[in-house]
This record gives sequence, C-alpha cells and structure tokens, in this order.
Amino acid sequence: MTESPLKLSYPLAGYDYGAACGLLTRRLLPARHQRHAFLILLAVLLLFWVGQLIGARLGYSVGGYAVAAFLAAVLVVWIAAFRRRQARLWAAFADAPARRGTTTLTVDDEGMTFSTDGSRSTLFWSGIADIVEGKDGLLVLPGDMEFIPIPDRAFASEADKRALLADLRSRLARDKADVE
Repeated sequence: MTESPLKLSYPLAGYDYGAACGLLTRRLLPARHQRHAFLILLAVLLLFWVGQLIGARLGYSVGGYAVAAFLAAVLVVWIAAFRRRQARLWAAFADAPARRGTTTLTVDDEGMTFSTDGSRSTLFWSGIADIVEGKDGLLVLPGDMEFIPIPDRAFASEADKRALLADLRSRLARDKADVE
C-alpha cells in the first residue's frame, strides 16, 4: 500500500536539547538498571556507618573507615562520570549544523527523510527504535541516546501532532510486523 508522502518544515533554532537529553537519560537509565544506583550506594554507605556506630557502642574495636571511604569514592566517581557523559551529550547538540536554517521532514513508505540546506538523511523504518513525545515535540529515536527532534512549532495544532504521532507509530509497527 502506497501512501502519499507527508512534508513538514520547521526551524530548530532555540530548541531545548537539554530537556530532550534529560528525557532520554531518564528513559535509558531504568533499562540499564542504573537509575537507582546512587540511592542503593547511599543506603549501603548509611548501613555501613550505622554498623560502625553500633559496633563502637557495643565495645567492639572498629578498625577505621577504609571501606566507607572506598564506597564514598566510588559514589563520587560514578556521579562525576555520569555528569560528564550527560554534559558531553548535551554539548554535542549545542552547535549542530541542523540547528541553523530550516529542516524539512518527508515521511513516506520507505522511512523518514530529514533535509536541511546542506544535507539530507533518510532514516528507514527498520532503523527507528521508537518515536516518543518529548517536552516540546516528538523525538525520533534511532538508538538509545540518539534522537532527531520534531518540535511542536512544526505542527499547526496539538491534534496535528497527535495525528502524525499515530501515523508514524502505525508505519513503524507495520514495518516491524513485516520484518517478523
């Protein structure tokens, strides 16, 4: 079945990439069992500290806080690494060439084609992992932390946005069903 291509044009200047990256970070971390790692490590440190206090109250000789210091160092390194990764990801989008000028999205049976003044890329349906709603638009996800934004200003109304999202998800589901 061949459907007529759909075209949208929109500027990306001023798009809030930080919010989109934050959404993807929150979406990705539960899948990798890291979202609550900070709280678990903090609870372990707290239990260790309480155990040290109870042992000291009962008269046991407690030999220093080497393990607690090690766990605290691991916590600090984990937080620093996570923050650095997040900052690098956000910085990658800060000066992206696509942020200048107008992006044109063409949706057809093959996939989605994104065009700017200097480039054109086609993302086939089989290469799209998901399409989700972000804070201020839709996000096309080719991978875990990769996204292509379609901002709210590309749509005339919220109904148009919902209609496009439903159409894109149905095309994506159709392609996934064809592959299986």
